[in-house]
Order: sequence, then structure tokens, then C-alpha cells
Amino acid sequence: MMSSTLFQYIVLLSIGAAIGLVIDWGEVRIRGKARTIPYIGRSARNTTIAAVVLILVAVSSSINSLENERRNTECFRQFFAALQYNQDVSEQQARLTAEADRFNTERHSVIDNVFLELSRGADTGEFNQLVTDYNERTGKANAEIDRVTRERDQLEKSRKPYPQPTCGNG
Repeated sequence: MMSSTLFQYIVLLSIGAAIGLVIDWGEVRIRGKARTIPYIGRSARNTTIAAVVLILVAVSSSINSLENERRNTECFRQFFAALQYNQDVSEQQARLTAEADRFNTERHSVIDNVFLELSRGADTGEFNQLVTDYNERTGKANAEIDRVTRERDQLEKSRKPYPQPTCGNG
């Protein structure tokens, strides 16, 4: 932004210098009274044309620079908004993955418990209770894992793609 302001000052200084070099002051009589007015002498005509052309080039360059800056700012705003959105989705995915891991850990714990009790020599009644407990707990854990998997899949399907780059494209 600093260079843009400096550029504008240079343009204004150039315009002032060109006007000072090109314009002469002369006297004209209007209704008998002498009036001092600015005019462009015949010898300064080519210089005046060159100054006008340079001013037009400088102004168009300044306008072009400001327009490019506006476009790039908008492009970067869109890109960073997409990054933020995808970061939020990734955080939700990480939360769901941690939740699924917790249910998997619980399910493995139930399996370990069943094998531990079986290795201690559980009788038929205890064995039936272990199987029933195993079926209930793993059924709940499996249902939760399925729910989390569906949420993750839905979240991934709803993820927006990154915008097409427009920076620098007219």
C-alpha cells in the first residue's frame, strides 16, 4: 500500500511539473483591461502533447494497479475462506475418528474380558452370561461405530471443493 501512495505522489508531482513547464503567462486585453491568463505557446505544443500522453499512461497504470490489487484481495479472501471451511471439516473428521476409536477400544476390551473369563474356566452359566454380555456391549459399540462412519461419510460428501484460482486471471 505504501508503494501505491508513493506512486500517486510521483504522478501528482509529474503533473505539476509538466504544467509548470508547458504553461506560460501572458497578458490579454479584454474590454480595454489587461488580464493575465495562462496559455500554451506554439513552441510548447509538442511538449504539451507528450505531457498529456505521459499523464494518461500514468493514470491508466495507476488504475490498472489498483484493479489488480482489488482482484487479488478478493481471490485471497475466497481462498482463505475455503481453507478455513476445510479446516473446520477436518476438525470434525478428527473428532469423529477419535469417537470411533473409543468405541473400537471398548469393543476390544469386551473381547479381552470374554477371553480372560474363559481362560479362568468359566462354567456353562457364566459362559452364557459372558456371551450375552459380549453380544449386548459389542452390539452397542458396533451401532455407534456405524453411526460415526455414516456421519464421517456424510461430512466428506458435503465438503466443498476448493475454488478455482482466479488470481492474476483477467
